[in-house]
Amino acid sequence: MRRVAVIGGGIAGTAISRLLAAKGIQVTLLEKSGQLCSGATWHAAGLVTRFGGSSKLKKIHIRSLQLLNEMHDKYDIGLHTPGSIRLIEKGNEARLKEAHQNVALAL
Repeated sequence: MRRVAVIGGGIAGTAISRLLAAKGIQVTLLEKSGQLCSGATWHAAGLVTRFGGSSKLKKIHIRSLQLLNEMHDKYDIGLHTPGSIRLIEKGNEARLKEAHQNVALAL
């Protein structure tokens, strides 16, 4: 049996650990604090968005939401998906361009 150690219990470390374990690999997850996702991941307050800077990043966001919904259905992880909104202040051309790009990716 293959064994690996994953260092860091944030969203990346736990996701990698889950995927490796699903493939039958024995995983040891090392986290310095006593709780998973309590560092930088925690500061995002569970923010999962569909906004992304590229079509590849958008695909990652969509797949992440699918996995989170599957985990919630199976383990009741307390997932809430209330949505989000982007505001564009008048005269901010960069933010307006970004909004147009997001709309184009959504179509």
